[in-house]
Amino acid sequence: MTMDEKYVVECPHCGKVEGYLPNDMDDRDVAPGEGDTEIIEQTFEIPHATERVQCPQCGRWLSPDRVHPE
Repeated sequence: MTMDEKYVVECPHCGKVEGYLPNDMDDRDVAPGEGDTEIIEQTFEIPHATERVQCPQCGRWLSPDRVHPE
């Protein structure tokens, strides 16, 4: 995934929200352009390791299966 690939978060509160996933494999410091929204991924350890993505609009943590390429 690269910063130029647009993704859609299917948020139950906000509906379809467009954003970009950061590219951890890219050693360049590439930030989204003005008006672009980064989709944050995080692993929570309670009670066991669970991956979640954050809606860039409302901040709710959602299942990663709610994110797909545009």
